[in-house]
Amino acid sequence: MHAHALTGCDTVGSYHGIGETTAIKVLQSGFQFKSVGDPAADIGMVVKEATRFITACCKVPINQGGTMTDVRNRVWISKAGRKGARVQPKLKSLPPTSEAFAENVKRTHLQASIWMPALDPDPPAMEPCEYGWLYGWLKDEHFRTLQPLIFPPKTEIAPQDVLKMIQCSCAGDQPCSTMRCSCRSAPLGCSPFCNCGGEENSCSPHTLTPEKIDDNTSKQVQEDSDDNLD
Repeated sequence: MHAHALTGCDTVGSYHGIGETTAIKVLQSGFQFKSVGDPAADIGMVVKEATRFITACCKVPINQGGTMTDVRNRVWISKAGRKGARVQPKLKSLPPTSEAFAENVKRTHLQASIWMPALDPDPPAMEPCEYGWLYGWLKDEHFRTLQPLIFPPKTEIAPQDVLKMIQCSCAGDQPCSTMRCSCRSAPLGCSPFCNCGGEENSCSPHTLTPEKIDDNTSKQVQEDSDDNLD
């Protein structure tokens, strides 16, 4: 019941590639729901439990403190790694972000809390608007329709670094070697979305490689140490 509500039912969105067979295998491995469907449970614990279940369904090795955004990144890396940097996986094939996932889990929790005491003459009173639903986009009381809340209020659709990202189309033995490179002239670092692939020593000098990150960290530590001596 809990797994059915969480992986997709009439009132809860489903996740790409996670069907009944996958959910049953995770349950057979010993996973048990303790918070989902319990009206008295803290919603934070409900989200954490649902995150662990979907993480197991995605077959992603991640620690218990991991978020759904962490799982999304891991799945993206695994899919992009198999096809190469120039062929990116479709967004619909990735798990949702933590913010979107939390709203879907709230709807799951509400649905499971309704199903569990189905034969009880006095079921728990839970306000749908507090569990991932809104009365229309403008709270139109006339039509009294429920619409799912996709993101919490004031949530950015993407990080600012991603919204400002530039994709260059440089090619050749020394790509991004001139100011004709849009990333180099920005100045911004290249990424796997660029034609050069964002590879070390072959693209914009602003690209952060592991070595540059280590160098910057060492310089920052040295500067902090000098400041303390002063």
